[in-house]
Amino acid sequence: MSWAEIAATTLENEHVLLRPTRPEDRASLHAIAMDPEIWRYFPIRIATDADFDAFFDAGLADQQAGVRVAYHITDKRTGQAAGSMSFCNLAQKDGRLEIGWSWLGRDFQGQGVNRWAKYLMLTGEIIDARRAAAIGLILEIEEPDELLARCADLAGRLARMPRAAVILNKASIDSMLEAAGRGAGRSIGRVHDVLTRSMTHEAAAPDGRRFEEILEKEGMQSFKAARDTQYGEPWLRPLAPSDRSETRER
Repeated sequence: MSWAEIAATTLENEHVLLRPTRPEDRASLHAIAMDPEIWRYFPIRIATDADFDAFFDAGLADQQAGVRVAYHITDKRTGQAAGSMSFCNLAQKDGRLEIGWSWLGRDFQGQGVNRWAKYLMLTGEIIDARRAAAIGLILEIEEPDELLARCADLAGRLARMPRAAVILNKASIDSMLEAAGRGAGRSIGRVHDVLTRSMTHEAAAPDGRRFEEILEKEGMQSFKAARDTQYGEPWLRPLAPSDRSETRER
């Protein structure tokens, strides 16, 4: 059985219901999709009825071709269509797929719909935050009253990083993921090395020295040490005892 056939099923818990999109879903999704704010950070724009029809029809066509399973999401609090997300770029021969094409109507954003839908797509079962951390689905667990402060702390750490260093890190990660997706695992190290060396002339350490100079004069280990000096302590905290009160994953 193909991946597309396996994924073309219903996923459901007490919060959301996901099932493969059908032609008759056009109207319910169109009703919540004609909001420009939904598409502000999306790679395409839905501004007209024709835009939406092309977008919707492309999802159905991809399903028919076996390269995507586009889910229609129902918010079980309201019983209404909430949006859509997909298993996409299905490459069964390479052992690779992606989760994407995710969008929600504005009324369903920030209501847990996205989290529960992704959760069902990743696991197919209900697990709590501690179990999710144990199997690597999330990095940290925070108490609800500590979440905002922790997010602000992490945002501050990112803000203190030199802009060029952030660009360097993102480019390196993106290229490594792209290489891995092509099944070229051994090329990951080479890609990272080439990107590091090619961008060191732009990025600077917190003390003002260019990474290019550090790399040439002192080597890769000194380069890494200089890059990491902006962090006074590890980003991730150890998990607290298992009897903590109700937690929320970030």
